[in-house]
Amino acid sequence: MAGSFLLEGTMPRSPEQIVAALTAADDPLQALRELFITTPQDAMAARDHCGGATTLAREIGLHGETATRYARKIFAPPRTNREVVTRSHDDLAGHLLTYLGWHRNRSTPFPPEALAATFDCTVPEIRVAVEMLREQGICVMEFEGSDLFTIPRTLPEPHSPISINFTGDRVVAGWVSDTHFGSVWAAEDFLGAAYGRFEAVGVQIVFHIGDMMEGPAGRGYPGHANDVKPGCADWRGQVQYTHERYPSILGVTTHFIESATSHEGWEWKNSPGRSMGHILANGVELPSHMVNDHEVPGFTLPGRDDLNFLGHDRRTIGIGPEEKTTVMLLHPGGASSKYPEKKLAEYIEGLDDKQLPHILAMGHLHRFAHIDSDVLGLMVPSCQFDTPLFQRSVSNSNVGAIITELELDTGGDILSYQLEVLRHPIRD
Repeated sequence: MAGSFLLEGTMPRSPEQIVAALTAADDPLQALRELFITTPQDAMAARDHCGGATTLAREIGLHGETATRYARKIFAPPRTNREVVTRSHDDLAGHLLTYLGWHRNRSTPFPPEALAATFDCTVPEIRVAVEMLREQGICVMEFEGSDLFTIPRTLPEPHSPISINFTGDRVVAGWVSDTHFGSVWAAEDFLGAAYGRFEAVGVQIVFHIGDMMEGPAGRGYPGHANDVKPGCADWRGQVQYTHERYPSILGVTTHFIESATSHEGWEWKNSPGRSMGHILANGVELPSHMVNDHEVPGFTLPGRDDLNFLGHDRRTIGIGPEEKTTVMLLHPGGASSKYPEKKLAEYIEGLDDKQLPHILAMGHLHRFAHIDSDVLGLMVPSCQFDTPLFQRSVSNSNVGAIITELELDTGGDILSYQLEVLRHPIRD
């Protein structure tokens, strides 16, 4: 990697020699980025020696407005309107959240030694601050299993199917999507009736294909705040509302994903790194904290054992006799379509042969579709009535849910299946 010698500890420490080494790098801009990540005090010493980031950029051979602007952005201070934790190690956790979640640092892996140097503290103190953030629902990840910390833009998809310890050659599954709890348009009564039907027919496992919650008010489309129920305007109220009201079946787990870019994803992007789905399933302990110099009370919520959060956007899991039957849950982007079967088929056709699951279940589009090819394709309808935004779109929502009864062999193939589509309203 160009400039990787900067990471090896051989960089001389005088500002003049730092500038000279940056100038000699194959890619001076990349070398400056690496230097700022690993030893930010050296990068700032070089900047101060040259009299500013723009002058430093020119000294190391970066010419033109675009290159110098990128150099300036390396040193730009993080935004400070994040929630700042006040507890033991009070400032460190809040500043670490701001630093890791700064939009130019998202997904960048930082060694704890570099973070300790940045904040003039010890590595153990950094680890304590990381655990504090995790307790508060912030998904600070260890990059690719190494000792590098990051708040990713999207929770990474595992390389192999997720094991949920669900086996058996006959599987009765329920499928729901886009329940949008916290929305005034959420079809909560219908969802409760659907879960009642699930229980009556012996559903063993439920899959939720995303947008379980509406997301914070005012962060979506124009007028979105008017679509959110009182008390559900922020992530706390909405998660608690869903925690208290989302239906359950004794002994049955609902496995769900969420979007990284919309609805719950609005909180993920702006918090940054706070997953509403993760908090709903696993609980949270948020101490009192400061927002714009105002103290906000703490917030504690237990997890729900019947809910299993799988991650963002797309997840593949293994079920069946030897967990070889692969189920892909997909919450894509894009608008709804008048031709949902075509949309579903196009996505399946675009998958690499190695990615092809036995079942693909798609949410987000609020429509129902079913195709039977090499892949059993399900576009799962929503549990939300048409919002004013949807009323202006090209198609109306399908409010419904799905039950499948699958017969599987030990190799993972589907020997047979039956499909029951529940449509609003459900009648006895």
